[in-house]
Amino acid sequence: MTNGISGYNPNATLYNGLKAVSGAHTNDVGNLVKFINGESITNSSESTLGSTVLWTLPPLTVFGGIKGVPWLIKNRHDLKGAAAALRTEALAANGKNIPKNFAKGVKDYTNTIFKGLTPAEKAAIQAQPRNWFGKMLDWIPGYKKLRPTGFGQTMGRSGAGFMIAAEGLMSTFTEVVPAFQQGGAKSGLKQVAKSGTRVAANAAGWIAGEAVGSAAGMAIGTAICPGVGTAIGKFIGGFLGGAIACHLAGKAATKLTGKSEVELMKEKQMAEQTAQIEADTASQTQLAEQSIAAANEILKIDPKNKDALAALESANNIIKENQTAQAQQQPQQIQQQQAADTAVYPQNQQPLTAQTLPFVPVVPGFSGNTYDMNVYNQMRQNASMVSVPTNTIAQAQQTTVSQQNPFIPTTVQQPAV
Repeated sequence: MTNGISGYNPNATLYNGLKAVSGAHTNDVGNLVKFINGESITNSSESTLGSTVLWTLPPLTVFGGIKGVPWLIKNRHDLKGAAAALRTEALAANGKNIPKNFAKGVKDYTNTIFKGLTPAEKAAIQAQPRNWFGKMLDWIPGYKKLRPTGFGQTMGRSGAGFMIAAEGLMSTFTEVVPAFQQGGAKSGLKQVAKSGTRVAANAAGWIAGEAVGSAAGMAIGTAICPGVGTAIGKFIGGFLGGAIACHLAGKAATKLTGKSEVELMKEKQMAEQTAQIEADTASQTQLAEQSIAAANEILKIDPKNKDALAALESANNIIKENQTAQAQQQPQQIQQQQAADTAVYPQNQQPLTAQTLPFVPVVPGFSGNTYDMNVYNQMRQNASMVSVPTNTIAQAQQTTVSQQNPFIPTTVQQPAV
């Protein structure tokens, strides 16, 4: 028996007999190794577009409050007049015409992103005091150089800054730092390049998506409710558009850079663990039992959990197959043991006995190969306990002497009359 689920014992019970059967449930063992290590069996760990949008909703609410509350405080004494001014501004150009307003929005946003700044404007931007949010943007690789540009200013004013900074910070602690700790400097530097590429792609995707989304939201909001609807539509459309484009850009960047270094190291570790368990029936059973216990705990809370149900199925497959193979192997082992007990000699080299050589007398205690002194001593003890006549003893002694010395003639003395 092995000490752990990843142990390897080439002398485990039935190992040689079950080695050929073990390949039948390689996927089952791999599934359980993933399950025990917290990896999903049935679903990909890659985030979907729907989950990305749902994750964007809380920040959308927060930033909506950040932008809306100051406007309300500023115009709290004349909200009606402020709303009327927004309406007039929204209808001034193209009225409620959605296509024209959309084209105008995209053009204005593009001009802002790629606007060339003069040296004086760049110096003024660098001299501006920065709050905690502005300093957090420095976590984004390359943002310090982008800051005195139209792209950097757009990123800072929009939700892109916060979202990309949050992702960069998260990537640092979940990917870069573990890569240095587990894989050393080589893996850590690789992960820096991968994370930087993905964050940069996400930033560019967000800005592009925000430009299109803002223009679309502004046009639709103007058509529904000019003024307030224009402002709300522009903000919501820009945020959702940025999130969607960011997701697509990040997905493309991940395909380019490949999996993170931490994921690669974990996959390698699980593959080695799977190979070790596959080679040992006892470890397979232990892994299956451990997985069943863990799956049952999950199913108590979430009875429809797909990973737990899949783990139970794989665990039951392993136990059932190993039990079947063991039942088939036991009769063979019994036959082999019986053959080993009886076949002391090869068939053509049986021990010489009275049966094989009829002319050899049977001697008590002699097996044809060795002599059992216990039988001989017991025979002597039994003989000494029997009382016989004196003349019979003498005759037996004389006969024994004659047998031991065949050249001495046998003389039988007659008793005196």
